[in-house]
Amino acid sequence: MNLFKKIFNKSAFPKLEEVTAAKRIEIFNDIVTPALNNIGLNKWDGKYTWYNDFNESGIKHVVRYQVFKGFNGSFAYGNCFSFIPTTSNNGKKLINHKTDKSTTLHLWERLDGWKESFEGTQRENPYDKISHWNEKDFRKTLDLVIKKYPKRLENWFDEHNNIEQSILTVKKQIDLGGSYDFNSPSQQYLLAFLYAYKGDIDTAYNYIQNYYNPIIDRNADYKYEKELVIDRIRKISC
Repeated sequence: MNLFKKIFNKSAFPKLEEVTAAKRIEIFNDIVTPALNNIGLNKWDGKYTWYNDFNESGIKHVVRYQVFKGFNGSFAYGNCFSFIPTTSNNGKKLINHKTDKSTTLHLWERLDGWKESFEGTQRENPYDKISHWNEKDFRKTLDLVIKKYPKRLENWFDEHNNIEQSILTVKKQIDLGGSYDFNSPSQQYLLAFLYAYKGDIDTAYNYIQNYYNPIIDRNADYKYEKELVIDRIRKISC
């Protein structure tokens, strides 16, 4: 009985002193920014996104911190492509991602612990989620991630420095499914633009048709958005 009381005594749990956004950014500047600078991500938006410049293939590498509900967050990493727009919420215009300010993640991965949690599988990487419960826990869990991942991210970026490998990874994500089914933009959308960039317009059209046709079957309002996207794909492939 005494043990039961001890376990459920409020004093047995760390005190909730949620780390504010300003404090998180301050700590990121001290810990995350230098670590990512060391692997070539020499730009930071001052908040939650680190990246480098586009290479000759229109690829920049990106790491972004995502805040979750429940006093935690985690990192995503991947590629931003200068030639792939996203669509506005109302589908009336395309949004370009050619500037520092507009940097986004097109092709991306979750850290292992986030992916495992998202998919409900056995969690082998619990500290891949950063605790916001208090500053001590925040620093501890962040330190575990920073010690584990930079070299792995650097290898991923080195491998995905070209269009061909990016296409292979997008196709692998389709085959694996799971959490990748919830990535945005979708893999078929990405493949349409990646093939258009390579000049393979027929394959690009096939992917964008496969992406939009089921959506339009459910909601015809997406026809205009599809026309905008196809027009951009046509321009890219010329």
